[in-house]
Amino acid sequence: MDLLGSIMSKMEKPPVTTTQAQREAKKKQIEEAKKLKEKEKEMLLKFRKEAEMEVQKFMKDDVLLKKQFPPMNEVQRSILHDVAEVAGLVCHAFGEEGVDRHIMLFKKEYELAAEEVAALRRGEEYDPARAKEEAFQRDLAEQLAEQEQRQRRGKKAPPPPPAAFLQKRQHLFADDSAQRAAVNSSFGVVSSSLKTDKRSIEETLADIRAKKRRQRDESEQEAADGEPEPDTGGAR
Repeated sequence: MDLLGSIMSKMEKPPVTTTQAQREAKKKQIEEAKKLKEKEKEMLLKFRKEAEMEVQKFMKDDVLLKKQFPPMNEVQRSILHDVAEVAGLVCHAFGEEGVDRHIMLFKKEYELAAEEVAALRRGEEYDPARAKEEAFQRDLAEQLAEQEQRQRRGKKAPPPPPAAFLQKRQHLFADDSAQRAAVNSSFGVVSSSLKTDKRSIEETLADIRAKKRRQRDESEQEAADGEPEPDTGGAR
């Protein structure tokens, strides 16, 4: 028993899982996190008030129709989006995240074109005259391509010749008609408008068959009249 007791006394006791110092450190950490969260909340409230003041100032300016804000993080952009929506402004974000992502506000009376939004998203300066010319060139190219495609498919009929063109070449059409009439006359071709026989084909065939029957009957009658009379055996 003495040997067992000495062995047990030499063995290390299990470590204590939670000490008083650890509990105090954890409590302090929770308090610091809470203070940091409260501080962050106060900063966001302050940012919202500043944003509301900037938006109100922008809305009171009768000359300025759009306003660009400096780059800000996602939370700040979300707050500014909300303030702009409440004020009835158009809000867009441009730039690269983490580099120069910023907010631009536009008044509703400002004619914001899709071309301008696309240029700002590309980081380019928007030029209305240049954008209008580029849009015209794109529309023209699309129309030419569509017209060429229709011509290839044969869906588009050629336009009729103008009246001046037909008037100038009317004598050619008249000479052509006279030439066709001369050729028909030389080959014995009679125009349908000059024919006196207006009978149909069926009537013509019926007349031909009736004529043949009359001729056959007349031939048989002539043959019968030319035969000698038979001998009746009368007195000599």
